[in-house]
Parts: sequence; structure tokens; C-alpha cells
Amino acid sequence: MNDSPAVVLADSSGTELKFYGIVDTGNSRATLLTANSVFTGTAIDVSKYGMITVSCLSDKVSAANGLEIRFSQDNSNWDIVYLFDLLPAVAFVKSFSAPAKYFQVKLTNGGTDQTYLRLQTILNVNPSKAVASNKYPREYSETISLAATGSSNVVDIGDYRHGSVQFVISTNTDSVGALSFQVSNDKSNWIDLAFLDSNQDAKTSISVLYATALNSGINWTTDYRYAKITYTKTSGGTAQTCAVYMWSKVE
Repeated sequence: MNDSPAVVLADSSGTELKFYGIVDTGNSRATLLTANSVFTGTAIDVSKYGMITVSCLSDKVSAANGLEIRFSQDNSNWDIVYLFDLLPAVAFVKSFSAPAKYFQVKLTNGGTDQTYLRLQTILNVNPSKAVASNKYPREYSETISLAATGSSNVVDIGDYRHGSVQFVISTNTDSVGALSFQVSNDKSNWIDLAFLDSNQDAKTSISVLYATALNSGINWTTDYRYAKITYTKTSGGTAQTCAVYMWSKVE
């Protein structure tokens, strides 16, 4: 990967912050694609990056849903995929916060050979503040029971103000309810935090549906000190479990 020049901003105290854009060469490409051919980028751990920006321009249309922005919690199952169509000679630019640990770009060309292609991925990080505060991204995982209304362990998120949570229910025979991300400053008074789900919609809970597996990611931002996942059961719940994977990021 290559470092691009820093973007210099200042926080509320006037402290200079340098945000570096790192070119992810494994998920960038300038080599032309022939008709119906596919470029699959190199999977990369993006848990330490605050934002991912993908830009693409070609003179030929992609296949239907030809640009895939893919995320995975284990670098094997790409459960969260954002799909886009690329139009000829129309620039595509979009930024993402990571709902899972691993990231990859996949591009499928349409039915005509390209004569130019410019696909680039920028990973945005703020190393100066991370080093100064000695705070780095961290991970937390837990399995919670869906047999009854209950909560995960309390996670001290400290100075971490941004992050993602992945909920995974592999099989579900009868559980019905809702999962919420709750925050507190005193571990006594908890509130449901509004978050962006994998479709970038604002919500306060994720539904657990009868006979339906679940694999859903959310992004969160908060100034509170503590966090936990709460399951509110509506019905069912015999021996069902939900795996929770949480990533915390520096400001």
C-alpha cells in the first residue's frame, strides 16, 4: 500500500490532526477488463481504519450489480455486500465505515472490452492521534442466549467513540425478538443507541424473526463510557444463541 499526503484538520481544542489516506493497491486496478471478466481484490483487515473510500471510472458499463463492496468477519464468509451498477464514463465515488473486520472489492465487467479503467480504494486513518493517545482499534466477541430477555457482558469502551457490531444467528427455529445496542455512563441507566444498519438506515434495534437466520452489521457512534447488547424476547427462544462481534475505533 502507498501513503498519500495527509489531510490536516483541527479538533475543538485547536490540536492539529493529520488524517492519512493510504492507497490499498490490492483493491485498486488500472489494468483493463475484457468482456464479462472479473477482478477480485485482495482481502484486507480494515479494523484500524476510520473510513474506506472507493472510486471507479470506466468507459464501459459493468455487469448488473457489477461493483461489489464486500465485508467479512472471518475473511471467508462475505456476508455483507453492497452492490452497485457502473455506468459508462460516469465516476463512482462512495465512502464506507466498516461493519466487519475484513474488506474486499470485486468488479465484474459488462459485455464489452474496456478501453480505460481507474479503480482505486483509499483507507483513511488518523495515526497521529492514535499514537498520541496510545489507543488502537480493539475487538470483543461473545455469544448471548436468546432463550429469554437478557444482555451481554458490559464492555468498557473508554475513549473509543466509533465502531461496528456484527450479529450472527446461524439457525433459528423459534426465536422472535429484538437486539439493541445500549450505552451508559454509570452501568445503571441504559439507553438504546440509534445506529446505522448494513443498509445505512437509522434504527434502534435489529429484529430476530421466526425460523430466520441472521447476519447483520451495524455502525455506532457514542460519547458514553459503557456498552452492551440486549435481547428482548417476544416469543420462543428454545436453546437459540446469537454470536456478537464488536469492533471499537479511536475518534
